[in-house]
Amino acid sequence: MNNQFPFFNTIIDKFKTLSPNQRLLVGIVGIPGSGKSFLAEKLASLVNDKIEDNIATFFNMDGYHHYDSYLFEKGIHCYKGAHFTFNSEQFIEKLIEIKEVQDRIICPIYDRNIHNPIENGNIIESNHKIVFVEGNYLLTSIFPWYCIRYILDFSIYIEINDKIQFDRLKSRHLKGGRKEEEAINKINHTDLPNSKLIEKSKKNADIIFKPDYNF
Repeated sequence: MNNQFPFFNTIIDKFKTLSPNQRLLVGIVGIPGSGKSFLAEKLASLVNDKIEDNIATFFNMDGYHHYDSYLFEKGIHCYKGAHFTFNSEQFIEKLIEIKEVQDRIICPIYDRNIHNPIENGNIIESNHKIVFVEGNYLLTSIFPWYCIRYILDFSIYIEINDKIQFDRLKSRHLKGGRKEEEAINKINHTDLPNSKLIEKSKKNADIIFKPDYNF
């Protein structure tokens, strides 16, 4: 386990320093298709196994996509996935709430079948003391995202190669209902430009993680 995730013990050590009224927020960052959701869920499961208690969970930035109706109204639906197509202010407010409030917290999730958020789709319980926060723009230097790195306690940037990213994104878009030409167009005109912005932020991560290709 530690060979696959060399930062795992660091997370456990940070957890052990928490006071009873604190939560540890661990950012999982990477370009589209890098495996952020998988890593967040995997780490939460490993922590719970290690501690032998349900103290870790995950929180996904994608729940703060603006609704498609809003994006069409503003004429920016074609850019969906770019930093300005998220409700960043509400996301940051929720992050602060998770950090400072120890009661049960209800959060939205994103449904790739209906291509919209679902309110109240995720619950962070009071016993969850480690929250793995997953998202593309957590470490960027653009407003208002830049403040997130100061809310997180630790951050991991996932680095993958271009071919793996392309194959994963193409598969994702096809499963989401796009035809092949539409999927490739979405990758070239939205996902890859967004990736260039996200890649610039990896210097702000505490660790850069390069998983093997079975990850």
